[in-house]
Amino acid sequence: MSDIEVVLLGRPQERPNQIEHSALQRLETIRKKMGLSREQFAVKYVGVSYITYHRWCKGAFKQTSIARLEELEELAGKLEEELKGEEDAGSTANR
Repeated sequence: MSDIEVVLLGRPQERPNQIEHSALQRLETIRKKMGLSREQFAVKYVGVSYITYHRWCKGAFKQTSIARLEELEELAGKLEEELKGEEDAGSTANR
């Protein structure tokens, strides 16, 4: 048996083998705010291929290790903080 624990998180979508995860929803919001394509964002920030990221966003992954989901949560938090800092700096500069 492997030491990696596998979980299914999220709520079922239309197809029972699909799930969604809050980290991916957050990352998609961030990606759109940054004005990046899924391909640009997947490669530069998530470190996966476009097709892998696209499938994850569509809920087409069955199992992901806890460590990977935690990494996605941390990435979402980091990018949200960076965007907030940029927005705060922009509003201060406009005063």
